[in-house]
Amino acid sequence: SMNSVISELQEVKKLLILEKNEDFSEYSQKKFQTPLKERQEDGITWYPLEVLRSYIGTGERMVIEVERLAWKGEAHLFQPGKAVSLFINSSQFKREHSSRGVVNYVSEDIMSITLNHDDIPDWMYEGKLGVDLIFDEVSYKIMEKALDAVISAENNRLAHLRNILLGGGASISEEF
Repeated sequence: SMNSVISELQEVKKLLILEKNEDFSEYSQKKFQTPLKERQEDGITWYPLEVLRSYIGTGERMVIEVERLAWKGEAHLFQPGKAVSLFINSSQFKREHSSRGVVNYVSEDIMSITLNHDDIPDWMYEGKLGVDLIFDEVSYKIMEKALDAVISAENNRLAHLRNILLGGGASISEEF
């Protein structure tokens, strides 16, 4: 029945949110409790980095291209579209010396990152620069939005498809 389809989807949404929270807490633990070397091994941190060049990209955002100087050629988890945070590995530098961005391009050892602001902080040239993969809620938000749309659809194509795909029954053979 229609109600069971909706409640099934609401269950999926609950599981998605659980997964997101689990993902986030795992990420937070990894990031703040794991030594740098272990993060490098896990492929979620590149350190140290050399800044190869920087330029203004689309939307007047600053783009920075970096190369990792250690762990060259090792497998990693950075991918285009992933959120990252640049940091300085030095006790004099506080937490505010970090800068968020998004990966544009990544190869074995070179990555270009669009920064979330329009200039490059001086501290990026102090040496001891690294980049962490950060937890990214965006994909979860997109999935949640899509589920909400399917759950709340009424009297339209989406509602029709939902009922065919999840409602089961004879309507499937009639449709196709």
